[in-house]
Formats: sequence, structure tokens, C-alpha cells
Amino acid sequence: MTLDDLRQREHFSYSSINQFFNICSLQWAFQRVYDVKAAFTPVTLAFGSAFHRVMEHICTVRKEKGTPKKTEVTDLFQDLWERQVAEDSNIRFDEDITRETCGEQGRGMVACYVDNIDPTENVVAVNETFAVPVVGSDKPLIGELDLIVQKDGRKTVVDWKTAARRWPKDKAAKDWQPTVILYAYDQAHGILPDFRFDVVVKNKTPVFEQHVTTRVQN
Repeated sequence: MTLDDLRQREHFSYSSINQFFNICSLQWAFQRVYDVKAAFTPVTLAFGSAFHRVMEHICTVRKEKGTPKKTEVTDLFQDLWERQVAEDSNIRFDEDITRETCGEQGRGMVACYVDNIDPTENVVAVNETFAVPVVGSDKPLIGELDLIVQKDGRKTVVDWKTAARRWPKDKAAKDWQPTVILYAYDQAHGILPDFRFDVVVKNKTPVFEQHVTTRVQN
């Protein structure tokens, strides 16, 4: 089933849990209870959507044993970004961030990702959906895993991120997302893999970081 199919019933999701506890409970209520439409689309959200779709393409090519080409993925980002801007006239740009600078930055970031692909790592799945039970509730936890890879017999769930600055070394260990996602993976598959954030930092020259963390059952 697709993620849209799974969302047709009441459910929990990591984004909802994180928004309520770690971002703003009032924002959670306006968006998810009262269905108040946002006044504008933050540029970071629109940019992240285009970036994510390029990552899907890159990793699908890898899964099919192909080699992503930088010229192809940079052109793809530009096409998707232009389409994103055309389809959403409500994107709010900051003073020093424009449509053009976002395009240039995005092209550099997807090229940076391609430069740092580990050729010894096998792609197992891209955009794998899940729906698993939550103890004490009749509502399931649903979501989608960006990427699952395997190397040396060990599986790792990967989540793609963009960031304005380098991550602190302990951020992945403290983050709620690996906890929620690995709980779901264990419920669905009966094993606890590693979890890794693949982060492309929006420096003038983009920087690629990987932050690996694990969780254990209590």
C-alpha cells in the first residue's frame, strides 16, 4: 500500500509525534486537529521536497545496479525545483534566498551526495512504507523509510536530511526519529538494524555527513 493509502485511517506518525512534543503543540493542533491552512510555504519545506525526490531517483538507480550521473541528477533537481515553484505560488523566500540561489545550491548538494556514495553498499529498498501496531492503542504507527541498505551482512535504515550547519556529534543518539523508526522496523521485520542520517550541509561548498546510531530493546 502507498503512504496515501495508509493515511486514510486514524494513525500515529513520527512527524506528528515530533511536532507535538518537540516543535509546537499549538502548531500541531492548528494543523492536525483544526485543519487550519498555512499562510505560506516555507522555502525550506519546498526545497526539501525537491531534494528528497532527487534522492529517491538516485537510490532507485543504485537499487537497479546503475550508476547515478552527476549531470543527470543536477538537471533533475533543477527541473523538479522549477516545477515546485511553478506549482506552489505561496512559497516565501527569505531576503538572501531566491529561486535562483536555491537552484544553484540544490544542484551542488545532489552532486555532493553522488560524490559520496559507497559503491560497496547494496540498496535493499527505497521508500518502504509500514503500518505497525502501537501498544495500548487501536491506531497504528505508519510511515515511510527513505532507504534501506546492506553492507557486510548488516542492514541500515537511512534517512535523508539537509541542514543549514553541521550536526553535533551526539544529535543522532538523542534524536527521537531513530527510536520511532527502528521500533516500526522491528515490529515489521523482527530485527533491529542500525539507523543512519545521511546529511548534506548547505555550505557554500556542500558537505556530506553520515551519523550512525542504534537502539536496543528494553
